[in-house]
Amino acid sequence: MRNSMIKGVLALTFGLSASLLSAQELAPLPTQTDAHGTVYLSGGIGETELEQVNQAARDFPLKLILAERTGAYVADVKVAIVDGHGRMVLEVPSVGPILLVRLAPGRYRVWASYEGLVREQRINLNRGHKTVSLAW
Repeated sequence: MRNSMIKGVLALTFGLSASLLSAQELAPLPTQTDAHGTVYLSGGIGETELEQVNQAARDFPLKLILAERTGAYVADVKVAIVDGHGRMVLEVPSVGPILLVRLAPGRYRVWASYEGLVREQRINLNRGHKTVSLAW
């Protein structure tokens, strides 16, 4: 009888854990707005969060992938984006290897700094989505 009760408690515990994980996986990641008014989402640490960020990417015209030349993802990258008129439109640190940015169509310059090394990329956003990989 005692074994049956222990098995029941364990089954309930594992069932609740699985339910909580499923609910957590479905919850969308929060977007943020920087001081320049640009909406962005940064993340992608861990398999679940990476999947969530990739699902959210359809709502953002620009996806930046931040990695080492070996392919290993990096985080804590300082990112700045300037529009074609020279106005700063985004200036944030990434908290994960993926940075999604909601920008209007146009020309932009992206600077990203990681461990003292700066990468620069000029991009032209048309309608649709653009993925840019920056590697150190």
